Amino acid sequence: MNVSLYMNYEVVCATKQEIDLTTSNMVITDVPFDARERAKKSRYALIRRPESGIPGVPVDEDEEEVEARRSKEYAAFLKEQERKCGTDGFLDSKKFTHTYEVAEKQTKRAGTPRPSSQSEIIKPIDTVSIIIKSEQDKKDYDKRIKVIEDHMWQHKQDERELKRAEGDVLKKRYAVRHTLRDYENTIRKQRLAVDQTFNKEMEKFTKLEQAHLHQKVDTIKERASQNEESLAYKKDQGRKAVLQTTDLARKYKTTLDELELKQVEHNRLVSEYETKLKSKEQEQFQLKKKLAEFAISLNMEASKGREFKAKSHDELHKEVASRIRHDLEAKHSLNKQLSKGDVNAKTSITDKRRLSADLTLQRAHLGLKNREERRQLQDTRNELNETSHQQRKLNEAATQAELDLKTKQIENKLQMHEARKTQLMHHALTSRKEKTEAQEKAFAEKFQKRFADMAKREHEDHLKHFQKMVTKGEEEENRLYNKVREAEYSRQKQEQSVKRLQTKYQQTKTRNSQEMKKRLTEIIKVEKEFEQKIVREQALLDKLHAEREESYEKLQKHREMLKKDQHNLERHDKEHHRLQKIAARANAATTTSDIYALKAVSINSFSCTSDSTSQFFTLKKKVILIYLIFCFNIPSY
Repeated sequence: MNVSLYMNYEVVCATKQEIDLTTSNMVITDVPFDARERAKKSRYALIRRPESGIPGVPVDEDEEEVEARRSKEYAAFLKEQERKCGTDGFLDSKKFTHTYEVAEKQTKRAGTPRPSSQSEIIKPIDTVSIIIKSEQDKKDYDKRIKVIEDHMWQHKQDERELKRAEGDVLKKRYAVRHTLRDYENTIRKQRLAVDQTFNKEMEKFTKLEQAHLHQKVDTIKERASQNEESLAYKKDQGRKAVLQTTDLARKYKTTLDELELKQVEHNRLVSEYETKLKSKEQEQFQLKKKLAEFAISLNMEASKGREFKAKSHDELHKEVASRIRHDLEAKHSLNKQLSKGDVNAKTSITDKRRLSADLTLQRAHLGLKNREERRQLQDTRNELNETSHQQRKLNEAATQAELDLKTKQIENKLQMHEARKTQLMHHALTSRKEKTEAQEKAFAEKFQKRFADMAKREHEDHLKHFQKMVTKGEEEENRLYNKVREAEYSRQKQEQSVKRLQTKYQQTKTRNSQEMKKRLTEIIKVEKEFEQKIVREQALLDKLHAEREESYEKLQKHREMLKKDQHNLERHDKEHHRLQKIAARANAATTTSDIYALKAVSINSFSCTSDSTSQFFTLKKKVILIYLIFCFNIPSY
């Protein structure tokens, strides 16, 4: 008995699988056929088969009656098909819907969990019921296949009609394009004629402009030649005036130099040569008189040059005004000639614009017609795509439901796996976080201790460095002080020698003044030698004086730098003691103060370097000043 029941159950499952395979390979429509699309074509009512169960719609009926009949037909069609969605896909209500719903209600009423598959709720069936059920399934299957074939046949007829409509629209579009091309060709020919007339007018304009340009070039050449001649004349006159003024200035300068020489000789020989004094005064008077004459003639020549320059400037202004007036008259005549020929050009331009406007209007009209045809073509193609899309969509719906249960089961398993995985990860993360926090706390304590030790060592290094700098500064101060003393001693010594030489010079000068008549030449030579020697010694004295001043300035600046270093040493010493006190209280609270201390040290070091550069430049300037004094014998104050 159990064996027979098991065999019957296998037969039922096999028949069910065969039916599912056949239906999955065919197009099973869940959406009914569209009666509206077929109502548009009246000739389909004549060729439609009566077995399809879809009566034809007469053309001369009212819209309300047609709509009511369509709704009734559609309701009957849905009632006949009656398809439900189960766990394994779409099911016919006459086969499995009742069993599925009864089993679900029984499970809900009993309170037991829902079975995982349909094989658990199927009861054992005998062979007679299996044969009857297989025959019934065969009849239902044939009926469904017949309806689907009629539906597909009607879709094919719709597709043929849409293809014909698409061909008609394409023919109309070709005719529209052909007419538009012909019209564009005619407009193009007319525009070409208008362009030819416009080009002729433009040639006239260009000829007038060329004639005006040639005339303008000739006038420019004439003016250039006139300008060259006038410029050459002006340059000649200016050159003559400059030569006269330079000659007079040269004579004036020579006479002035002679006058100075005579004045020097007069001052030198006034005590010895009383007899020659009157002659020299007369010569001096004559030279002054000649100098006055030269000055008067020089002023007269300069006034003549200024008058000639003003006169030439006025003539240039008058000539420029006449040229501008002539250019304006020529331009006015050219504008008159161009305005006469501008009328024909404007008419040709208006004709061209009118033709382009006609072309755009005709093109817009034909474009509108072409858009309407394109819209109809797009509608037909959209309808074709809709029919193919519906057929394609139903093939996909058969396989989609079979995958739902499998996807749900896989999702449940994945969720359980993910929950287990997240729990393990959370546990691992918490343990790792606690471990890292403990390590970070230990490392932070070590870092604070090391940072405090490092700050302490840095301040000790700074103290040692500034102590060395202070000692070196004191040594440098002693050296510079000794240098200043030596410079002062050498200056005093040189000053005494200069005074001795000056007294000796005065003595020799007084002695030589008594014997000047006898030994004039020898005395002048000796005086010059003594003067040169005094100049050299005075330059050496000035040099030593400058060295003393420079060394004294160096000493002052070095003392200022030493004061700054001592101040930095005291400040760093105080900061070091303060940090030691703070480190005794807390180990990690001195980061910001250390940073500011380091910044202050860097700024002080930069100021020291800037002071040294300024000292170098002041020393360089003083050396240049001493060199100028020595070379040009400039008196030092």
